[in-house]
Order: sequence, then structure tokens, then C-alpha cells
Amino acid sequence: MVLQAASAPAAEFSKTTLSRTNTDLIFVEGELAFRDEQKFANLALNSSNAIVIFRSPGGNMLAGIEIGKAIRLKGFSTYVPDSLQCASACALAWLGGRKRLMSETARVGFHAAYTDERGSPIASSVGNALLGAYLNQLGLPNSAIVYISHSPPEGMQWLTFADAQRYGIDVQPLNLISRRPIERTSPAASGEGVHAIIRSRTVAFVELSNLQNEIALSALQSHYAANVNYYGKKRRRDAVIADKRTFFERWPRRRYEVQTGSLEINCVGPSECTSRGLLNWTAVRPGTVSTGAAEFEFGWTFIGDIWRISFETSKVIDRKVTATGASDAPLITGISEADRPTLPSPSAVQDAIRKTLSFCKKSTFKEPFMSRMDVNGDGIKDYVLDYGQLECDGSASAFCGTGGCLTQVFISSPNGSYVKALDENVRDLKFEVINQRPAMILELHGSACGRAGAAQCRVTLFWNGSRFSPAN
Repeated sequence: MVLQAASAPAAEFSKTTLSRTNTDLIFVEGELAFRDEQKFANLALNSSNAIVIFRSPGGNMLAGIEIGKAIRLKGFSTYVPDSLQCASACALAWLGGRKRLMSETARVGFHAAYTDERGSPIASSVGNALLGAYLNQLGLPNSAIVYISHSPPEGMQWLTFADAQRYGIDVQPLNLISRRPIERTSPAASGEGVHAIIRSRTVAFVELSNLQNEIALSALQSHYAANVNYYGKKRRRDAVIADKRTFFERWPRRRYEVQTGSLEINCVGPSECTSRGLLNWTAVRPGTVSTGAAEFEFGWTFIGDIWRISFETSKVIDRKVTATGASDAPLITGISEADRPTLPSPSAVQDAIRKTLSFCKKSTFKEPFMSRMDVNGDGIKDYVLDYGQLECDGSASAFCGTGGCLTQVFISSPNGSYVKALDENVRDLKFEVINQRPAMILELHGSACGRAGAAQCRVTLFWNGSRFSPAN
């Protein structure tokens, strides 16, 4: 959990909605980098009820703390699913949950804050003071604070449920792959009770496909019997999951929903039931959106105190495939054609705008949202996007915070394409020529320079022929 890193790959943030409970699922995957907290805040802005799901090895401590604070402020729950890891800075963000959830096979790990001194981790007294203050704000007892921060930078304290209870860290178990009976209802229970169980499990099973690929596949696996009549062929469970994986990788963003009133449940005997109905779907892959409806049927068998799927088939009854021309088209919300500015021709710039605004239902642009200027001195005008000049669902500060407003810079490359050179929240941005080298001067949040947030922090990056970087 590094206090300050010169550079790091940013985490990926995404969101989907479980319509049955009107709950947003916000996914945080990858190493946390400084200013990722603003990206998280942008995504979570319009969510009132959410579960934040983590899969991260750690990263920047300040980003983890600020994400944790935002989660606590919004009242969100946090979760680390089966067999996934959330360590270091990620674990600090996870602690922010009003309700903390983790699977019995998940790994949540803590260690002391440190700075990176010439490649060696050195414990940071300032960082650990910030860590202690944050944990105190969360209302954790002193025993928990010591437990969380005592492991050295090169070590890791992996949380167990026994330790959580011993040291006063409130955690609840939640397993997607059950190691206990999911329903303890006898197969001889009343018909009405069994119908209710099958109805609930059918809707939940359909909506599991809305989750991120690995999480969805892990959860789906626990619902199948060892052998399945799968679209007319007998398949082992692992072959079914392999087929699902292929489809999910082809369509990485999905939304499935059972049509209201379409679900029919029929049971033959005490341990065999079928569920039939209609579902609507939206599936997105780079450049393409597929929407439609399908008939589906699942066969459920009561096996080992759990209802599992032993039969599955479906038939498409309506489909529409649309070419979007974008690499990451919005799944549910986005920019209406009437509200978009005239987008430039470079696809990288178009895609960045669409992806950044994918959670906005309505976007209003002001001038100068987009500026053209030669940034790297090659004689070709580049693109500068200032998201402070944009309203998202009526909010004029959706992309702004104490560290300034989100700004993106795209630089021309020799092959005629444009590459992203900046994607950060900045208080001010200037371009100059210093010692005959194109330079980008950033005014950042004070903590980027190890100072108080309001303090001045100026960073100058120089063009080296391929990217902007600190001077050698």
C-alpha cells in the first residue's frame, strides 16, 4: 500500500444494475492509482443503493482511503467474491462499506503504509498516521487499527472471520459458490413454497449473467448439476461453463431481464420442476450492440438439499444488431444524439467521450469543452477535452472535485491515429515550450506532491517523442 507512486496503471471501474432489487453493482478491478478516487466518484454519483465489488492487488493508499470515504458517505455495501483478492489499498476501500461482505474463499489483506525509496518499501510515518485517522473515522476500535496496520510493508495480514470477530471488524460471509445448502426446504414442501423458490432462483440465475465475466461464471457454476441437458445435448458442468465463457468474452457487457408476468413454474413430483418465460437482453461488444427477446426454459432438480439446473434451452424470438462505431458503447445510459457535440473524426477521442459519459442519462456541453492545439510540436493540432465544461444529469460538477476537473489530452501519432496522453483531474493545465521541448504543466491536488490538499502542486511533463513524462 504505497503512499505515493510516480506512475501506476489505473484500475477499471464499471457499473450494472440488478433490476429486481434496483441495486447497482459497481466493479473495481485492477491496481488503484492516484486520482482513481475521482473516477470512482464519477461512476457512483447517481447511485443511491449499491454494492461495490472488489478485485485488486492494492495500489495507491490515498486512492483507497478516498474511495472508502465515498463508499461510507453514500452508504454502500462492499464485497469480495469467491476466490478473489482485495489487498492493501483495496482492503482500505473495502473497509468503507456500511455492510462489509466477503466470501469464505476470498482474500482481504492489510499491511502498513509505505513509500517507495529506490525500489525498496520503507514504512511511512505520515502514511500510517493518515491510515490511523481514516480507520478511526470508520469507527473501528483500537484493536482493529493495530491489527490492520501492524504487518510490515513487505508482509500481509490476511483477514479471517475469526480475526474479524476477535478484533472488532464487522464482516458478513456471502458465498456465490455455496458450501452450505442454499435452500433447506424439503422437496416435500408445499407446492406454493417450492414454486416461490424456483421463481426466485430463476430470476436470480438470469440476472447473474449481468455481472463481470469471472464473477458471473463463478456464480453460475454453483447453479448447475454435474451433468446438464444443454440445448439438446448432454454436457458436463465444466463444458457448459466453457460455452458460457466463450459467449461472455464475445459479449463482455450484458443486461438480461425476465419479462414481468411471463414466468411459469411447473413441478412434477417433489424434486423436479421447470421454469419457462421470456427475457429481454442488451449485449455490447466493441462496435456492436445487440438487443432482443428470447423464450427460455430451465429444468430444476433437487440435489443434495439444493435446487440445481439439469436442463437448459432458449429460442430467440426477436433480435436487432446495431453497429455503433464505438469501442465501448453505453449499455443502459449514454449520450443522446441531440445532446452530443460534433464529435471529431479520431475514433480514440469519440470512444473516450462515450465511455466517460456512459453513466449520464443526459449530457449538456458548453464551450470550450473541446479545444484543438498543437501540443507535441509536430505541426498537427491535438485534442484537449475539459469535462468541467459539461453537465451530467443537471450536475455541473459531476467530473470535478478538490483536485480540479477531469481533463483528457489526445496526441497525434505518426500513423495518423491519436493516443491518450492525459486522463486526470487537474486544477489547471498549460502547454509551453521549455528549453526547446514541448511541455505540459499540471496544477494538481496537493497530495500528489505529498502536501495538504489545498497546497500548490505543480508538475511539469516533457514530450520525449512518444509520450509526456517527467524530465530525466
